[in-house]
Amino acid sequence: MAINLIPQETKPKASILNLSKKLKKIAVISMITLIFSLIILIGSILILDYRINRGKSGQDNLLAQIKALELTEKKLYLIKDRVDNYNKLTSVKGTKEEIQMLSEIYQNLGGVGEVEETSLDTDKLNIAFILPDSQILTRLLATMVVRDYKSLEMAGFALDRNSGYKVKFVIAK
Repeated sequence: MAINLIPQETKPKASILNLSKKLKKIAVISMITLIFSLIILIGSILILDYRINRGKSGQDNLLAQIKALELTEKKLYLIKDRVDNYNKLTSVKGTKEEIQMLSEIYQNLGGVGEVEETSLDTDKLNIAFILPDSQILTRLLATMVVRDYKSLEMAGFALDRNSGYKVKFVIAK
């Protein structure tokens, strides 16, 4: 038996003690519920933040892929356009020989010179070259003279210190 030194008059009533115990239980349960709710809320916020960041990085990856595919699409379009232009040129009567002639001339340059401009007419071929040095110019002139053209006319000749010799020919078939 416990010794109680508090006078019996100041002792709270049993109903008040029961109410106090119930309120303590309610407070403890409310606090535990609040803590669990906060844990769930913070966890949800972290999960949503992770998903948002993952979505943003996925979006960035997709945008990078789209840009890469746009470049590929442009290249494919240019290739298709070149093929269409080649098909148009080869469908015209007599252009296959001129294309072959251009190909042979350029192959004789050894890939060193640059074809600046070409135009095909029904009876003549206009072609302009940019050549880096005089040796390649000499080799080009030697190959042009050997060919069996109806006429070969040098329509232009210039020296540019930055790019080299600019030579333009008009070749009659």
